[in-house]
Amino acid sequence: MNDRLTAEEIFHAAREKSDPAERAGFLDGACGHDVSVRAEVEGLLKADADAGMFLQEGTKARRHGGTKGGGPDATIPRSSRGVSFRTPVAPSEHPGETIDRYKLLQQIGEGGFGVVYMAEQREPFKRRVALKIIKQGCDTRQVIARFEAERQALALMDHPHIAKVLDAGATATGRPFFVMEYIRGVPILEYCDAEKLHTQQRLELFTKVCHAIQHAHQKGIIHRDIKPNNVLVTMHDGVPVPKVIDFGIAKATNAELTTRTLFTEHRQMIGTPAYMSPEQAEMSGLDIDTRSDIYSLGVLLYEMLTGTTPFDTRELTSKGYAEMMRIIREVEPHKPSTRLSSLGKTAARKAQQRRAIDTKKLSQTVKGDLDWIVMRCLEKDRTRRYETANGLAMDVHRYLDGEPVLAAPPSTAYRLKKFVRRNRGMVTAGSAVVAALLIGVIAFAWQAKVARDQRDLAVEARKTAQDAQAEAAAQQQKAEAERHRAEVQLTRAEWLVYAGKLMLAQTDFEAANGGLALHYLGECQQNLRGWEWRYLSTRINAERTLVGHRAAVSSAAVSPDGQRIVTGSEDKTARVWDAASGREMFTLEGHKGLVLSVAFSPDGQRILTGGGPWGVGKKPGEVKVWDAATGQLLRDLQGHAYCVWSVAFSPDGQRIVSSACDWAYGPGEVKVWNAAAGRDVLTLAGHAGGVRSVAFSPDGQRIVSGSEDLTAKVWDAATGEELLTLKGHAGGVRSTAFSPDGQRLVTAGGDRTAKVWDAATGQEPFVLEGHASWLNSVAFSPDGKRIVTGSADQTTRVWDAATGQERLTLKGHAGQVRGVAFSPDGQHIVTGSNDRTAKVWDAEKGQEVPTLKGHADFISSIAFSPDGKRIVTGSGDCTAKLWDTVTAREVLTLEGSTSRAWAVAGIWSVAFSPDGRRILTGSQDQTAKVWDAATGQVLLVLEHTNVVSSVAFSSDGQHIVTGCGEWGTPDNDIGEAKVWDALTGRELLTLKHTNVVSSVAFSPDGKRIVTAGRDETAKVWDATMGLQLSTLNGHTGALLSVAFSPDGQRIITGSRDSTAKVWDAVTGQELLTLKGHTDTVRSVTFSPDGNRIVTGGDDRSAKVWDAETGQELLGLQGHAEAVWSVAFSPDGQRLVTGIAGANAIAKVWYGAPSPPTVRGQAEETADERLATGGVEQNERALK
Repeated sequence: MNDRLTAEEIFHAAREKSDPAERAGFLDGACGHDVSVRAEVEGLLKADADAGMFLQEGTKARRHGGTKGGGPDATIPRSSRGVSFRTPVAPSEHPGETIDRYKLLQQIGEGGFGVVYMAEQREPFKRRVALKIIKQGCDTRQVIARFEAERQALALMDHPHIAKVLDAGATATGRPFFVMEYIRGVPILEYCDAEKLHTQQRLELFTKVCHAIQHAHQKGIIHRDIKPNNVLVTMHDGVPVPKVIDFGIAKATNAELTTRTLFTEHRQMIGTPAYMSPEQAEMSGLDIDTRSDIYSLGVLLYEMLTGTTPFDTRELTSKGYAEMMRIIREVEPHKPSTRLSSLGKTAARKAQQRRAIDTKKLSQTVKGDLDWIVMRCLEKDRTRRYETANGLAMDVHRYLDGEPVLAAPPSTAYRLKKFVRRNRGMVTAGSAVVAALLIGVIAFAWQAKVARDQRDLAVEARKTAQDAQAEAAAQQQKAEAERHRAEVQLTRAEWLVYAGKLMLAQTDFEAANGGLALHYLGECQQNLRGWEWRYLSTRINAERTLVGHRAAVSSAAVSPDGQRIVTGSEDKTARVWDAASGREMFTLEGHKGLVLSVAFSPDGQRILTGGGPWGVGKKPGEVKVWDAATGQLLRDLQGHAYCVWSVAFSPDGQRIVSSACDWAYGPGEVKVWNAAAGRDVLTLAGHAGGVRSVAFSPDGQRIVSGSEDLTAKVWDAATGEELLTLKGHAGGVRSTAFSPDGQRLVTAGGDRTAKVWDAATGQEPFVLEGHASWLNSVAFSPDGKRIVTGSADQTTRVWDAATGQERLTLKGHAGQVRGVAFSPDGQHIVTGSNDRTAKVWDAEKGQEVPTLKGHADFISSIAFSPDGKRIVTGSGDCTAKLWDTVTAREVLTLEGSTSRAWAVAGIWSVAFSPDGRRILTGSQDQTAKVWDAATGQVLLVLEHTNVVSSVAFSSDGQHIVTGCGEWGTPDNDIGEAKVWDALTGRELLTLKHTNVVSSVAFSPDGKRIVTAGRDETAKVWDATMGLQLSTLNGHTGALLSVAFSPDGQRIITGSRDSTAKVWDAVTGQELLTLKGHTDTVRSVTFSPDGNRIVTGGDDRSAKVWDAETGQELLGLQGHAEAVWSVAFSPDGQRLVTGIAGANAIAKVWYGAPSPPTVRGQAEETADERLATGGVEQNERALK
């Protein structure tokens, strides 16, 4: 059978050679001495060049700004190939003509048989498209079949990385055309080199191509011509997006692409040689499947990594046809890393310029996993390639994620089998010779050596078995080590991500981005969450969060008895909640539009709601009265022409006032209604803009209204006479309220301020400034001493109503705060927000960290009582104070002494007995004292000869350990710890250090004692015999604090070297070093569950660490001085930090077991509440 190519096949291969010398060499080899074939091919090439190859022309135009390519970035698929040839005919269509509903704008590409235009679709909407049509006179049956096959292939697919077919049809003369999306882009290799993408970026781009090819395979389409020119990269919003084009020679695997006759001529070469798979090169009866595309993807990846194809294109095409096919079928290409390392100086310099990386480093990067991935794609045996394009993409993702890849170099057995297959004759002959020689040698020596051979075989077999067993054990040990290393790395990465999200949540909370803070907390890995996560959740969330509305919560009100809350929402409902539990009681349904305002009647028996459709046009507003017990609609007050924004009952409940505002904020209206009859009795006219807020005075004689005309007006509630106009806001007045005594008014405006006014004179005493965006709502507290404001900056602020000073900021909503209200007792605040929730807050403390105030000097030590209800603090002011944990109120003061010639006798250390009945203190007056925790009476005095710096009870309460030394003389050798009988005060043991013992602790079982000293060591002792068990060496500064873990297996120490260290309590081995403080670490402690460590330092911070990995998780900021003491409550929910300074305080940080969120009937996730929709978006658009 003739192995030579036809003229048509040679033409297809030659047109891919852009270099004239390369093309001439190829023609010499492919045509041989056949002059007629050579002449025919050169004629075809000339005709094709005259007509123009539109993909190459598009690229040229893109580079040089020519007119033929349709603009600097226009590229579209090539014409179909594999057709019969005839002399090309000039296109019959011209720009400006219309085909169907498409107006031709510009020719952007042309091949031998097809023309592509940039066109404008005229209906049903306008857009730019690419229209491909067969040339006049080229519409042979085979060309039309190929054309329809390409159109059908593209139509089958819908993928973001494949050029889409938008339409198809035929011209008036019957020539078919189809319409594609118009793509602006460059070939993928050209884009990578022009942008100097590094390896990771190239791989990420390549995986998107794999996903596109996978989509085509799933649709039953094999591309068969994957190469750089058929993968274009375009930019979408600054992000590179690859697009696979040119399905002109695509093949269907499970269906026909066209009903027309479509076949490939026998032994016709389909595809581009450099990217052609071995099975394509065989051109045998073996069917081509999707793995042929996997091979071409491998060539593409090879070229993206190295800048060249596996077989040099010039060298490959210079061979004859048969040799070229043999190379593709049989010759193994060099690995990418080998090709990179063997580049010449010129090629290496070009590769370096295109990637901005040294070729040696690039070779090292590619070596290994990437070599294996590429070479698996390029396997000659297609059964050894990746099964799918997705499988290839997943292996690339494994490489990018640092995971083991599935690809691996071929085994020795496989390489041997391939060698035998290629050299069957030589191997057979060699094997026969070797076999004959071997048989001869064995026969000659058999009789003499049989016994010795048997013995040697047995010894060798035993040794082999032993070696194999040892090798297996070594491999297993290595695998275990690798697995452990991978697990450690994964754990480390998980903790880093967790700590990062905590930091983001804390940062966003402090910046008042409550929604993002909750979002990051929600993303934290569940099994890693600890006290620090609970603390942030508790701080960010309110006391209760009411979840159930499906749109923005626009308003909220509390019943007069404080037992119920009503909220209005843009979901067209109002909901009534139990104020104590947060449980939804019932829903008020019936509004046709948004519910923008709610109110309880003074007797709490009725609920008033206002709202209506909000949009362009005159649409009636809605005012409805409901039974507050049953939710039954009692009255529907009709009369407002526009959406109602505010409603209120008069103090006696007999009248209702409501205000309306149209979409464009034209003149608003205020109506007063008879609440019993449901008819309007008065209309207040005078505002030039929409009225957003109304309220009655406490005596019911006046009404205040706030308007978008930048004013608030006070009216006579009986006659409607205008009494006062309040001017001063630079933005619309969104909310108004009277003080409980009726003497003051507060208005909230779009100018980010609230203003307080004299209700009689209109004089403005002061302005409340601090919000970062416009204000939506305002209210007075029941006692008139506080004002609360809600703002679009997602915060609620509480102000002193007398001075205007800000007292609290409540942060936690994920959207604008639309409504605010005080509870009748003034202890709680209710807020409604665009994040679809309402929250209940503590009106006094808010989210502030409680503080223990009362000491006059630094707080040196802190301890919780065993039941967690009390806290004891020791201070340099010579006192220890007992506090109530919940209320932060001082309960008892233990007065120290000023004996022994000390000017002051500061208390350096405190501890509770295990039963909570006694308190132990260590003092600068050289004594340790035991006190009655209930009465404050001194029960026992333990005399020392030096300052007592640290004290501790044993777990059974029967023993006391104290640490002491001569402070202020760093070079002395006085330092010791003493063990005492806790009931009699008898000294039992003395444990020696070479310097001051600054901290002591008993192990949880009471059998060991650890002491830490200024001699830079900690020592572990037998608590009964006083024998030293181990010394903990490693710090480079004096040790100031020490503690056992709850299970007694670890010890934590804090030092002047700015670090804390975790040790094995039995062996003394150092396990972790906690680095993060920038100054002395003064205090350390474990959480009760042993999972967390807290450290306090002179850098004015306390830090929370994971006790297993040493990862820093959270920094507790806000200390004015050094943190000298830290302690966890027994239940692990509270952490107390004590600080130095002349006016010292202790802070109580609370991490509740779970966030106090209450869901209503319609539940949703926190992420769903992140969107801040509502009418405010429309208002911003108007402004």
